[in-house]
Amino acid sequence: AKLATSREAQEGVLELGFSVPIAKGGSGFGSCAPVTADGYFLTAAHVLAHKDSYVLYATSNQRRTYIDYAPIRVVYRNDVADFAIVKADIATPRYLRFSTEALKPSDTLFAGGWMHERAGGEFIQYLPVENEGSGDFQKVVTSLPMIKGDSGSPLIDQRGRLCGVLSTMRLGVVIKMKPKSTAVRMEPSEVERIIRQDRSR
Repeated sequence: AKLATSREAQEGVLELGFSVPIAKGGSGFGSCAPVTADGYFLTAAHVLAHKDSYVLYATSNQRRTYIDYAPIRVVYRNDVADFAIVKADIATPRYLRFSTEALKPSDTLFAGGWMHERAGGEFIQYLPVENEGSGDFQKVVTSLPMIKGDSGSPLIDQRGRLCGVLSTMRLGVVIKMKPKSTAVRMEPSEVERIIRQDRSR
């Protein structure tokens, strides 16, 4: 619940209380967004380049700090939308709730994966995901700066709600243009349906 903005409205550090990178022997990495207490995560599909990837979940409370990790199992993957749901056999007591309100221009958003000190960014627009026929996805275009490892990071609003997972960054062609990054949002009801179905197996 801590969102500290130390300079201007679009600058600051998001403190979620957990960090959730995905890695494979240091040769490739990204991040993911915990969405349940029992180890379900959302991420970008392109982060899952290796079959033996694992998730690292670090969190703390007033008594202790701990790091847990486990291999991940892919529950759902859509390469066209660049979106995936994965499961790790670990407890994830701190996790994200979905945003239920549409973003508005100038809303400030943050990346919550690697906890780096980078500025926030503004919401720009929603776009459809091209060549994806289900209608369950949207692109969320922002001016949020990204760094290596941000792929799959949760895109968070100022209330700490999950708005999507970061997918790609596009640098401005003209020097005065701001960089643009894109997150992918799947309808929360569909995410929850897929997770329920997986639990029942």
